[in-house]
Amino acid sequence: MNSSLDNDRKKLEKAKQEAQSLLNKLTQPKPRKRQRKEWVEYPIRDIKGNLICHPPKKRKKATDQDHPNNQAIHDPAEDNITSVQKLRDQINEALYNLETSVDYSPGPTLWERRKEKEIDNWEKCRNTFFEARLKKFSPFNNVSLECCKCDQPAAIRCTQCREILCQRCDNEQHIYNGLHDREFIVGQHWAYGQPLQGISNDNGPPRIVEVERYLPVFPKVCPCGTADSIEQFTITRRFKVIAVTELGRYDILLPFVNCPHCNRDLTPQTEDIITGGFWPGSARMHDGMYIFSDEVLCLFDFLKLEKAGLSVKAFVTSLQFMSSTRGRNSIISQKIFNESFREWRRCKFEVEKISKTNEMACPACSDDIHACHLDGNRKLYRFKNRAVSKEENYFKDVFIMDDGKVDDMVKKIQFSGVQEKSSICGESHWKAAKSSSKSMKNLDETGLVVGCCKHAIMLKGLNMFQGEIYAYPMVLQLTLLEDFNSLQFICQDVVCKYYPWMLKVLEKQIDIQGIEKLKYCKPFLSIMHGKAHDWSCQILYGGRWQEGSGTVTGEEMEQCNSYISTAGLTTKNMSKTAREEELTMHVLHWNRKKKEKLPIQLTSSYVKIRKNIEQLKIELNELKKYGNILLTDADLESWENSLKEMAKDSRKKTSDSQLSEVEKFFLLSIFKRDSENLGLFVDKSDAVTVLLAGNRNLHKAASDFKKQNKEEELNYLHKRLCCSGKTEEEIFEAGRNSLATKKAKLYIKT
Repeated sequence: MNSSLDNDRKKLEKAKQEAQSLLNKLTQPKPRKRQRKEWVEYPIRDIKGNLICHPPKKRKKATDQDHPNNQAIHDPAEDNITSVQKLRDQINEALYNLETSVDYSPGPTLWERRKEKEIDNWEKCRNTFFEARLKKFSPFNNVSLECCKCDQPAAIRCTQCREILCQRCDNEQHIYNGLHDREFIVGQHWAYGQPLQGISNDNGPPRIVEVERYLPVFPKVCPCGTADSIEQFTITRRFKVIAVTELGRYDILLPFVNCPHCNRDLTPQTEDIITGGFWPGSARMHDGMYIFSDEVLCLFDFLKLEKAGLSVKAFVTSLQFMSSTRGRNSIISQKIFNESFREWRRCKFEVEKISKTNEMACPACSDDIHACHLDGNRKLYRFKNRAVSKEENYFKDVFIMDDGKVDDMVKKIQFSGVQEKSSICGESHWKAAKSSSKSMKNLDETGLVVGCCKHAIMLKGLNMFQGEIYAYPMVLQLTLLEDFNSLQFICQDVVCKYYPWMLKVLEKQIDIQGIEKLKYCKPFLSIMHGKAHDWSCQILYGGRWQEGSGTVTGEEMEQCNSYISTAGLTTKNMSKTAREEELTMHVLHWNRKKKEKLPIQLTSSYVKIRKNIEQLKIELNELKKYGNILLTDADLESWENSLKEMAKDSRKKTSDSQLSEVEKFFLLSIFKRDSENLGLFVDKSDAVTVLLAGNRNLHKAASDFKKQNKEEELNYLHKRLCCSGKTEEEIFEAGRNSLATKKAKLYIKT
């Protein structure tokens, strides 16, 4: 099909070219004839010089038809134009017919053709598959129902064994392995039966009877050495248990096992159940106890780690639905499953600890961390008055710090009396810099503060019980300095607010061990968040302005939050212990995956950085050519220092005591005008006001003017300054000029 379309396109292009060349040839103007030169005729003379006279030529008499007024003048160019127009119309008509007959749309791609072929194949086989599916439910589909082991008439089909059995062979094969789904002939179709059901062996018509099916947890051999197979043991019914596998619930029997030779009791206990590939649902053996297979617990563990928001209820409901479709009892206790799973997971953690691999440490950073990003996660909160548990966190201090230790350090820091600054930086209002939060009355833990290295491996975390106060990252920073040898850069979204506050706290000499190490950590403003900060903040704290920071972005914790935040869907309703254990397991899983990908990540980053260095050197050399002047590294360093000095001076706020009266009058007049202009919006919500006004500082000043009653101060200054004989406009202009002069002197100085 594609080859024919290509041929048609080639023919069409060739026809277009021929038609266009013919059209150009016909419409090309004819070359104008060369004008003849005027000839001068002289009279003809003979040899002697006498004139030779010729007789006059006879002329044809003109008739009425030959008169120019009666005969139309014929122009041959009109014939050419008419023929060209007709030929053009014919060509256009032929081209139109050819274009409408050929499809110019691009042909399907290779993937589209393969997908279309696959869909066609499924449609062709759909009826065949449907008929085969129907035959699966019918025992009488021209197939002899004979036992595959003894050729006797069969009435039982095992889903796991893929065999059709008679009653005797079914009993021999499944009496010690009852976790198989068996189907019986009911009427004219197959139907699932209960695990403890079978077909009667009477001579009459087959009927369903109760049989014995045991959990496969038998000893292999007796210590006496005489009994070395299951058939040689004496097995009797003990009590019924509920076994739960990845296929749902099975009501099955737990046996009494006795050696007939030495009369030794070999009845399986809890240890035998665990070594047999199962996990008990309770600490003691009793009738009706739950027993879970390792497969179903591993399946739930993998699903929960990959999808952090998966709940126990959703998984247990799917097991119940699978049990009901197989004709079994579908009731499974969510509470027992959750408790048993938590104990199984704790045991799994202890087994993994034997390998002596520390999942909470980065193998690339080792004990010397180059950069650590601290960030709070408000999505990992927990409601009050939820499930209450008195048991302690099994993974205590593995990831989440002890709340009592954190609370003591926070109280000591807050006792220093250093107040946290405003959360406004430039035109942005950062929630991470708030010392308190709204709507916390229904919450116990309000979130989690986590620190990770530059390879996005989470190192430590602590619970928040207030807003994102500065004391929490300071405590976490101190803990990281205790666990590791050094920490060079501390990355944070609001490090411009946190770092000056931390230095003031260090001046108070708080009695906390190792707190003096904090001053050796350099501030690092996250690259992405820094774009919304003030320009001076970006120069002083920005990551790309810090010497030795390399290619660190300071946003690594955002990757971790994208995964761990989904766990908040379920942890918000858990008990305190269950929440901390759940978050710890998710962090361990995240770190394990990151470590597996770390070699590829480091090698690819190394190759990429080497290429970027060469490219940046070329760009830097081009930028140094400033006109006809070649800049040196010393010039660039001087410019950098000048920018940093300007940034430092711009962050120094001018106090009211340093302002003159005319300058105060000017500022208050501006605030009053803005307050009046924004009067319609000041009382509205903050987001709406900022959206309409476009400047948060403008709105804040107008709001403060209205709330703080500065009208009286403005009136006082107006009366005081007008006494000197100046008008209000002159005072306003004088204040503006005075402030402008101060600004100009400041920048000239820097």
